[in-house]
Amino acid sequence: MLNEPLLNLDLPGVPKLKSGKVREIFDLGDAFLLVATDRISAFDCIMPNGIPRKGEVLTQLSHFWFERFSALVPNHLLARANDPLPVRLQPFAAQLSRRSMIVKKAQPLPIECVVRGYLAGSGWKEYQRSQTVCGIQLPAGLRESSELPEPIFTPATKAESGHDENISFEQAARLTGADIADQARAASLKIYTEARAYAHTVAAKLAAKPLSSLVETKRLMKKGQSDLVLRTIAEEGVSFGRMLREPAAREAFGAFMQKRKPDFSQL
Repeated sequence: MLNEPLLNLDLPGVPKLKSGKVREIFDLGDAFLLVATDRISAFDCIMPNGIPRKGEVLTQLSHFWFERFSALVPNHLLARANDPLPVRLQPFAAQLSRRSMIVKKAQPLPIECVVRGYLAGSGWKEYQRSQTVCGIQLPAGLRESSELPEPIFTPATKAESGHDENISFEQAARLTGADIADQARAASLKIYTEARAYAHTVAAKLAAKPLSSLVETKRLMKKGQSDLVLRTIAEEGVSFGRMLREPAAREAFGAFMQKRKPDFSQL
């Protein structure tokens, strides 16, 4: 177990394909090795410091959601969270344990798949201008963080640098092809609905437990050889604002605040 944050990683004899904002990608020949470092990325900037074991948390969160939705949508995992490393990688176990994934090779879609159930962020800004989000007309009179009548699929560009930009479904279809766009929208809405239902079942438990960091996730789709596969990437950062848009979570958090003083040193 490393006590210092892992900010950079090279594996002698294993080719590195790319260093992302947080993850390193290595080529194993018939598969990719994804390693989540402890780097901190915020607003497209990589900070000079890191958080020890942060990459382990992100990877285990991803494993949780992959397992939860494995019967719903195929994913790109070739090994489970507690499977032993291949012999070739065992000399690097101290750096890779609990923070790495061995995955199928797949071609990423050129869009990011986003589902919104609440009106916030860039969606709120667009709504204020035109009463739409990604070109989808919404009812008048909504307020910031209002729950939407039903979840909506609001794709974005997948920029190599700079910020992603919201686009309409029609624009997404031109980038991916109509059939793939339809599949991505259907799968994204299905995942969101299932994940929100699960969150509602556990939200009330927040009132009985110590306050802890909440990590948001986003879902990206990849196109495999025949079907879309799910790749869930846990995003760094605490997001109480997004959590508290859920009515059940707001109620549980209010009860929690009445019962005890939260220890913000955990955040």
